[in-house]
Amino acid sequence: MRPTSLEEAAALVAAASREGRTLRIGADLATDGLDRVLEHETGDLTCTVEAGLRLSALQGALAGAGQRLSLDPPGDPTVGAAIAGRLSGPLSHRFGTPRDLVLGVTLVLGDGTVASSGGKVVKNVAGYDLGKLVCGSEGRLALIVRASLRLHPLPVARTTLVVES
Repeated sequence: MRPTSLEEAAALVAAASREGRTLRIGADLATDGLDRVLEHETGDLTCTVEAGLRLSALQGALAGAGQRLSLDPPGDPTVGAAIAGRLSGPLSHRFGTPRDLVLGVTLVLGDGTVASSGGKVVKNVAGYDLGKLVCGSEGRLALIVRASLRLHPLPVARTTLVVES
């Protein structure tokens, strides 16, 4: 099953719930079809994307504006997989893990209910922080469909230092 919209994902999860079937996110239900940048606010350093978007595609879309999502996990996971798996890399020492970069999420709960939490701005105090709750949940709590993310400017320069012993 590869939904291409929030509504379709909710309908698939609701149908599985009614029929008593279990769905394994990534195996039974893939988010590949949910792969769009929905909103990019360059002045606010934020974006809202669908969970099936690959990190490399997101980084390419943001690079034109001189911005990036400061996550660098191994491989090329989707945004949803990086959040659900709490995947990060060396950049997490400076910019934090997905938990620190998620501003808001839209989820499909186990019965097909759509729930949204957080917002699209860095300073937001509305509602429960479901974004932080699903970080590292590995899809056990809900299907992540959309995420609003905090961005950072691209570095002005990059340097690699190699020390031979």
